[in-house]
Amino acid sequence: MPADQYQQYLKTLAARRAPALAHASTLIDAQRLDEADREVPAVDDSIYGAVAMADLYRAKLAASADQPPAHRCALFDRAWRWANAALPSPHTAVEAEDNDRHLAAVRADLTQLLGHDPAQHDPAAEHAR
Repeated sequence: MPADQYQQYLKTLAARRAPALAHASTLIDAQRLDEADREVPAVDDSIYGAVAMADLYRAKLAASADQPPAHRCALFDRAWRWANAALPSPHTAVEAEDNDRHLAAVRADLTQLLGHDPAQHDPAAEHAR
């Protein structure tokens, strides 16, 4: 596909995604995450749609300092899952290593935003806060 056609394709996808992202954002704010997760894939099930969802959940996590810990962990989990879904399947060892490096950076970023890694979460410590 020529570059200009590909750019037009990307613009078309972005235009289809925009209303779905806005609605997903509203659903996330209402803590209706399962519904939010269906919005963008209904109009864009490409890697670009998954990236948009990962970015949306990351932004929601970044702005969630005043939210309950369980909701913040759910935002982390969704951002992490969408980031994983956004990666293409590796075809070589180099691509697999690139994916691993990218995911490690995403995990570090999300962990910093949350303040801890949910995989190392201690529910007893959370109650003590």
